[in-house]
Amino acid sequence: MKSTVDHSVEKSQTLYDCLVKAVERGYYESFRVSDQGLITQNGKKIYTAEEVMISDVCRFDQSSNSKDHSVLYQLETIDGRKGTLIDAYGSYANEKLISFIRHVRSVPKNSAETKSPTNFFGKLLMRLKLVSA
Repeated sequence: MKSTVDHSVEKSQTLYDCLVKAVERGYYESFRVSDQGLITQNGKKIYTAEEVMISDVCRFDQSSNSKDHSVLYQLETIDGRKGTLIDAYGSYANEKLISFIRHVRSVPKNSAETKSPTNFFGKLLMRLKLVSA
């Protein structure tokens, strides 16, 4: 079962402010989504939705102009990479990205799994080993 993580930001915070805080917390990678899945900035590694966890989401919709609405996803991968994914919010959202994100597991901000994502991925690896055995 997926949990929803959605943290609307304070009015004074900008996308830049949240991006800086994410980098300070170790979210260095800048991800993008393609038909194959989530891709690292250099394009050398591709992840499926099952190999990714959403640890935080910041939504920006302070303007009445829907073109200014955006969302910042903070993601962690099964091999320990941490990074961000940015998209428009609402009618301008990237459909491919939204489709991918719908299949990614979200963990509540104060969850033990967020503090130790290895718990989540360890359980996932065990499940995958059981299925392939």
